[in-house]
Amino acid sequence: MKKKRISLNRMLVVLVVLSWIVPVLLITGAVFFTYRANIVSKTRTLIEGELINYSKFVSNGINEAVTASKKISYDHLTDGGGIQKLWERYIENSERGIDSSSGFQSSVRHYLSNNFGGRLYRLAVFYLVDEMDIIHYYTDDYYKYRSGFNEKVKEAANRLSETDDMETSVVIIDNRIYVIRNLYTISNYRKFGTLILELNQDELFKEIDKNDFYEVLFYIDDASNFLTFHDGHQEEGQREAILRLMSHQFSNGKNQMVIFSENNQYEAFLYKDIQRDFTVGTVILANKQFIYNEFRTFLNLVIMLCLIIVPILIFVIYFFRKQIYQPMQRLIGASKAISKGDIGHQIEEKPMPNEEFYLLGSSFNKMSWEVKQLFEYTYNEEIARKDAKILALQSQINPHFLNNTLEMMNWQARMSGDAKISKMIEALSTLLDYSMGRDEKRLCSLAEELRCADAYFYIISMRFGNRLFYEKDIDEELLGTMVPQLILQPIIENAVVHGIEKVKKGIIKLRIFKKEENVCLQVINTGVMTKEDEEKIKEIINEDKHSSLGIKNVNERLHLIYGESYEFTICAGDDNQTISTIIIPVNPPNSQDREKLLNNILNKGDLLS
Repeated sequence: MKKKRISLNRMLVVLVVLSWIVPVLLITGAVFFTYRANIVSKTRTLIEGELINYSKFVSNGINEAVTASKKISYDHLTDGGGIQKLWERYIENSERGIDSSSGFQSSVRHYLSNNFGGRLYRLAVFYLVDEMDIIHYYTDDYYKYRSGFNEKVKEAANRLSETDDMETSVVIIDNRIYVIRNLYTISNYRKFGTLILELNQDELFKEIDKNDFYEVLFYIDDASNFLTFHDGHQEEGQREAILRLMSHQFSNGKNQMVIFSENNQYEAFLYKDIQRDFTVGTVILANKQFIYNEFRTFLNLVIMLCLIIVPILIFVIYFFRKQIYQPMQRLIGASKAISKGDIGHQIEEKPMPNEEFYLLGSSFNKMSWEVKQLFEYTYNEEIARKDAKILALQSQINPHFLNNTLEMMNWQARMSGDAKISKMIEALSTLLDYSMGRDEKRLCSLAEELRCADAYFYIISMRFGNRLFYEKDIDEELLGTMVPQLILQPIIENAVVHGIEKVKKGIIKLRIFKKEENVCLQVINTGVMTKEDEEKIKEIINEDKHSSLGIKNVNERLHLIYGESYEFTICAGDDNQTISTIIIPVNPPNSQDREKLLNNILNKGDLLS
């Protein structure tokens, strides 16, 4: 059963679809089922990492302020003393009746400036527990930061002052962070004052990025109150619900643990960091619309890509059809035309769409033309060979009967002892047998051609007797050279008819020699050739129809075999001589290849099908 072949057009369409649609579908599926999960996981991991870093950074800043507030108690041991020394001198002066309040206030402010004048602090406040209404403070910008010590802060500080709590309190008031601590003497732990430090949030939160992706909040000790670092684009209702949940988690969570929660619109992350003096809870409240915006953008790009691929796919199919399929169909159609007998069919309807198929089309046309030429060559040569047989026989005598008759005549001559007649019959038999070309050879060796010429000359010599002399000058190295069959005998015959018959005594000289890469065959005979004779010879050679079949036959066969690489001339020479010259290549051009191709074409009619 003959296997059904799939058309190239269909294969190209299937290939393009598989190469474009399938990968896009796989990529889209990967985005929905794998890539999205990876993006969500990596995004959450990054947010958790930022959450921990923010919490640690804020905790370190607050710890630095707490440590600085504790250090005050030990400053009196240094050479310069500390705030405790300033207070003790102030008390001693008061007991002596000396009013040193202005000096004390100046000294306290100077002390606060020296110890809390760094970038971490916005405001430093100190007052004595016995004089709570007298506030000693330091700030770089009075008008800007004095308002930071408001009634809420004062109330929180007074509440701590009224207790004997020795711990440091960190509180959030009006979205600001304060460190409050009671100061005690080292010797007898007598409480003498209260220190309030407002932290500079610009410095405290400088490592935290502000963006529209999420909101950062901080709880300190009390989960009911929080500090908002950056207010994002959240809707109040859902935001408050998540914050209440985070507040509950802050009250019950363990130390250094990331807690995650989400609803339809938000994702919240809580990290609780418990320090010795305070607990910091950092919350990142992220709006999904913002944190996964890149994913949505990527998804939109994939959708756009799918939409763009459709016209591109159509164009690619059109391109393949126009540039490959249609030109191939033209080549296939031309091949089928040749297989049906239209030898020499040419592709000439319209130009090929690209360089490659243009070259293929040109090569096909050239091949088709050469095949046609080979067929014509075979046909014309066969016609020429038949004409040569007709010329040689000069009649329609049956070749088999003629040869048998000559054999009988030769036998009778021998029986009668007439050697000359016998030899003439043998020469005529040789000439006729060679002229008929029973082996159908186009080329033969020079030695065989000379054998035929000698037989013809022997017969003619019997006719002319002493009127004709025959000379040969032949390069014996050329005897094996292949030459067209039956080209010397017509030339010698022409020399006899047009030369020797017109004179009382004549000479025919046959010269064969090598001239560079060519073989030169010359027949030189006695006889005067006029200008009119030369013109007539040219007409005989070049015209399609003429009565002189022998010379024209020779010229046509030379042209068929050698193309333009041969010479055939008949011209006048010196001393009343006529020179007939044939110059042919030693090796016929592409003769073997042409013979093989002809045999393939003749023996395999379906070569192009």
